Amino acid sequence: MKETKYKIVFIDIDGVLRNFVAKMKEIFLRDFPHEHIIREDRYDLREWTSIKDRIFPWVTDTDSARIIFTEAPEHPRSMIVFLSWLNRSDGGFPKFFIVTHQIGLRVEWTRFWLKQRSIWGKIPVFYTFDKPGIMKFIIEQQNVITETMIEPRHCILLDDNIKELQGAEAIGIDTLCIDRTWNQEWPGPKIKHLGEFDPFEGY
Repeated sequence: MKETKYKIVFIDIDGVLRNFVAKMKEIFLRDFPHEHIIREDRYDLREWTSIKDRIFPWVTDTDSARIIFTEAPEHPRSMIVFLSWLNRSDGGFPKFFIVTHQIGLRVEWTRFWLKQRSIWGKIPVFYTFDKPGIMKFIIEQQNVITETMIEPRHCILLDDNIKELQGAEAIGIDTLCIDRTWNQEWPGPKIKHLGEFDPFEGY
């Protein structure tokens, strides 16, 4: 079994594998033909459009939200590479876990999206509003299962959300930011797509 730098690779969905933004803009312009997109350089969607606070719950709990979450396209280069990682995995390290910031109906919609791409069932998927807490739990769980001492520094989070990246770094997990318009102030390393990172690389 090859010795790898990272024992656990945590991967976000939206902004990394699923192009949520592309579908959201398409449906927004359909539902609000007299409104417009103001900016795309903030993570807070309330700053994106002329409807401001009314973006919620439209984008999270309506039938339009269902369409966005279930029909959003892939980030194709990242998805191809991600699936190749799963095919290369031999049951040892690195171990892959999806951690996504979803609750409620968005869990079922995201599960549907993953099933459509034959990802569901291949690796564990955790839906949470507390990624640092879930990642700590996974590390502790894997220490027991693998009878290995996995430290946070042996793990990495691939995400586009600055808040989540900061949360991971606060507990000692390495981070790699997926370069998007809304995270340009992130001071750490960035990649355009998953093909620029090799989780199987050794020390």
